[in-house]
Amino acid sequence: MGAHPLSRRLQRLGHDARLMPAPLRPRATPVNDMFATGGYLREDGRMVHDMYLAQIKTPAESTGPWDLVKILKTVRGEEAFRPLADSECSLIRRQG
Repeated sequence: MGAHPLSRRLQRLGHDARLMPAPLRPRATPVNDMFATGGYLREDGRMVHDMYLAQIKTPAESTGPWDLVKILKTVRGEEAFRPLADSECSLIRRQG
């Protein structure tokens, strides 16, 4: 995962990455919050994280008021999102 070109320049000049606007921060820091565990931001700005195939439980399967879904499958983020090589983002540097 690479950093935005401007981010690299700012870091070389001694700027603190934590104080940079979010789109320019280096993308190596994983995202771990209630939305995504082990997620990360790619060069094109897409957040890649696991997705879940879930099914709503029947009343007989539910054991409480918040026991509503059962996870049938976890789809890895790399499989759930378009590959970086297929990104249409104009900020991505293409090889070739």
